[in-house]
Amino acid sequence: MKKAILLVVFMICVMNISCGSSGSSDSSSSGSTAVTIRLGSSGQSSAGVSGAVSSSAIPSGVTKIRVTVSAADMTTIIKEVSVAGQGSVTITIDIPNGPNRLILVEALDTSGNVLYSGQSVVNLGGEALQLTIVMVSSSTCDLYVDTEGTDESDCTDSSNPCLKITYAIAQAGNNMTICVGSGLYDINEGQDFPLNLLPGMTLRCTGDDRTTIISSRMFEGNSPDTIIGAAGATVEGCTIRTGDGSTAISDNDAVITVDNCAIEGSGADNTGISLTADSTVRNSTVSNFQQGEGGGYGIYVSGGSPVISGNILRNNYYGIYIESGAPSISGNTIGGLFTDNSFGIYVASGTAAVTGNTITYNGEGVRIGSGDPVINSNTLSCNTGVDLYNFRSEGTIDARNNLWDAVPPVSVAECSGVGEDICTSGGAVDSTGATQAPACVEL
Repeated sequence: MKKAILLVVFMICVMNISCGSSGSSDSSSSGSTAVTIRLGSSGQSSAGVSGAVSSSAIPSGVTKIRVTVSAADMTTIIKEVSVAGQGSVTITIDIPNGPNRLILVEALDTSGNVLYSGQSVVNLGGEALQLTIVMVSSSTCDLYVDTEGTDESDCTDSSNPCLKITYAIAQAGNNMTICVGSGLYDINEGQDFPLNLLPGMTLRCTGDDRTTIISSRMFEGNSPDTIIGAAGATVEGCTIRTGDGSTAISDNDAVITVDNCAIEGSGADNTGISLTADSTVRNSTVSNFQQGEGGGYGIYVSGGSPVISGNILRNNYYGIYIESGAPSISGNTIGGLFTDNSFGIYVASGTAAVTGNTITYNGEGVRIGSGDPVINSNTLSCNTGVDLYNFRSEGTIDARNNLWDAVPPVSVAECSGVGEDICTSGGAVDSTGATQAPACVEL
């Protein structure tokens, strides 16, 4: 049943154009490398590359290119460029030198769905670099589900789709893609939950603007979990709803990807996304997970080194709660003027890298109970209680190069909860490199 169709659409030439943080020719692994990515046909050869680079124009359905660069020893870099109506584009990214730099290039449509993707791992150390990344179609569907479907076939014919997502999963094998059309797939209307994904499976919601809604939210009582992950599984483009006492998406101790989804809670004691492995959550919105006796977590991290990037977290009790692990948290918007979290990020333990986020208008921006997080280059301001609360009694928290309400940020030993910059219970906070945040909006 598997239809292994990989459509090569266009190619990318990635070439080093300068090495080192100061542009010197030193070939050491310190500093950074400016990498230029050329997409689409420009009718010219790429400078420094032998021969012409074979490449076709950017497909008309592609409106945005997203480049993500990640590695264990660096802050994840995400760069997005609008390409609507363009046949080609050039993107330059400054990447820290070091080993195992994963360069992921994705072509998106107007709804944020990934139409094409390609990736490569490269070591950057000051040497000349040339590689080609082949991008393949992400739109191939192996099985189809629709609100007007029936569970009387093997789901492989788009003109005769299935009705229940669980039925389609039962017909599928590993590494298959299930495409789910727009509409509501609700436990109260006969859908079964949880959805236990298979290894390598992609659950792709094809409704524009996340109009494919998958809901395990019960009208009464506790709800079942919505989606259980498996190694290499992906959930993309969906609105996922869950209710009391349940989790919307669990990675289930396996590396999964959640991309361009809206994760919505209701009631109490529920969790948006539970992560225990090196999973990725990106470009998604997580909201309305409120506190009860055992829940209220937008994203709950209890292991692994997950990457959490480019998301919006709002109206949760805990935006991101770190029980343990070493997550990379970058480029997120945590809080909002009228949709704040009680705690933007709560570090109970672990070694989180919190960089480049906007953490504003929460009750508390960041609270550190234990662990050894690094909190650099964020906007930490306008939180009504305190921007950063350090409960550690010893050691120093690295909170350099952040934007604060005051410069230098005001640090107090006893927190009164009236919007202080820093409160500390005895341990120190290194806030060198502080700069002024934009003025707060008066509520």
